[in-house]
Amino acid sequence: MASLRRSGLLALLSVALVLLSLLAGGATAKRTGQLTVFWGRNKNEGTLREACDTGLYTTVIISFYSLFGHGRYWGDLSGHPMNGIGDDIKHCQSMNILVLLSIGGTGNDYSLPSSQSANDVTDNLWNTHLSGRRTGVFRPFGDAVLDGIDFFVDNGGADHYDELAWRLNWYGRYGGGKKALHLTATPRCGYPDWRLEKALSTGSSSACTSGSTTMPTARTTTPG
Repeated sequence: MASLRRSGLLALLSVALVLLSLLAGGATAKRTGQLTVFWGRNKNEGTLREACDTGLYTTVIISFYSLFGHGRYWGDLSGHPMNGIGDDIKHCQSMNILVLLSIGGTGNDYSLPSSQSANDVTDNLWNTHLSGRRTGVFRPFGDAVLDGIDFFVDNGGADHYDELAWRLNWYGRYGGGKKALHLTATPRCGYPDWRLEKALSTGSSSACTSGSTTMPTARTTTPG
């Protein structure tokens, strides 16, 4: 069963190699039609709405949901006020820009020590940021529903992230949401990334370059 799940996961996630240089952004977007940017790591970078209004990006990844795995869950937006982000998310989505949430980051406050923790994190993500609507659960971005989850696992072990991906996929298909759920991953430049190897699709070649890159189409789960 475990081997089937691991092999099946190769069809679950797409590698999202993201170059964030604004200087190269215009040329990249012109050549590929797709450009992704991380937002939320610098309080001086402007608002999420302003990032979308540049017209450069097809996907914006909010970073990071950086505390999880031990019964505690929270995100760090580096000084950005939470007020208004939900409206900004809706604004970006109205421009056909995907808005994802990246989990992990460069800190040390996250891990998945067990299968149960993977299940708990899935449940929390679904009800706080995705299509879940459990009564009494605080949603930091209000009623805005994000388009998916990006895996940015830079610390800790590799175990159970495949289970997290599978469970998110299951929620996306059968959890009652009304929109597609996108799953992507951001591995290290030295690919394959051992922390994400079990949770990544390797269906397309990937490389980190200093110029431009095409972000492969993310795995999309359609409700139904």
